[in-house]
Amino acid sequence: MEALQPDDFAALNRMLYNYRRYLLSGIRSEYRNRRRGSSLDFYDFKDYALGDDPRHINWKTYVRHQKLYTKTFHEEVYFYLHVLVDNSRSMTLLPEKIDAAIRFACAMAYIALALRLPVEIELLCKHPHHENHFSGKNWRAIARFLQTAMAPESAASGKKTARAEADHTEVENLIASTGEYVHQHARKSGIIIFVSDFLYGAEAMAQLCKKLLNANFEIRPVQIIAAQERNPRLGEAALPVVLIDSETGEEQILQFAAEDYQASYNHHLAAIANVLEKNRLPILRIHSDESVVMFIRQHLLKLGLVR
Repeated sequence: MEALQPDDFAALNRMLYNYRRYLLSGIRSEYRNRRRGSSLDFYDFKDYALGDDPRHINWKTYVRHQKLYTKTFHEEVYFYLHVLVDNSRSMTLLPEKIDAAIRFACAMAYIALALRLPVEIELLCKHPHHENHFSGKNWRAIARFLQTAMAPESAASGKKTARAEADHTEVENLIASTGEYVHQHARKSGIIIFVSDFLYGAEAMAQLCKKLLNANFEIRPVQIIAAQERNPRLGEAALPVVLIDSETGEEQILQFAAEDYQASYNHHLAAIANVLEKNRLPILRIHSDESVVMFIRQHLLKLGLVR
């Protein structure tokens, strides 16, 4: 199944058309580095120093002030779109979350590539048996990479995900993978869109924020929420529910009523939002059963590709 359908492309192309009209109206969207460099875009004047290019000396200013000044220019840098996708067990346990993450990543890549921005895709919680990183100039290649790498064997076979002995290390792996990526790509300035279900505690969320904010990126957390998570259909009566933490492997048997689950679920969402807010990272939430393209259209400014 294609990650994006013809109707999705039509909507994305309308967005891009309106964005180009916005640029042509005289309001330019530029992603420039504030450091001085050697592009053709004038930045400022500075005192001439030994080693400066004499071709950039402003002779008119010299005649007026009897002092040498040289022109400085904006440094040319690429603006990258980095899409980091949480590939932990909780994300891959429900196929609808995988599908939503793939559709969202592909749609964002399509927009970025249409704007001629380089795209980097990274799957966190590294898997030893497939590639975890992809740099693409073609959204179809990005879609193939994501669909291949994120399709768990358990989802394909319809079997339950088996518990590993050391699953408690998966959150640590996620945090470490994020820190490693930010460090390795620190020179590729741009936006990091972090796609996850954020089904881990506030303490882990705080550590993750610290890793993400360790370099000069704009961070956009996007939370994928499955329909089953919003409405588990527990019924009015309290039911025994076996909970298996997909990250730690711990098992608990609890008596849950629908209102109890909803209260716990809302508490978790609030806790995650609180950690992100403290780090000045407003969260965007997308439901797995809603249109990814409509979500992007609604939040395009917040996602940072259009200003």
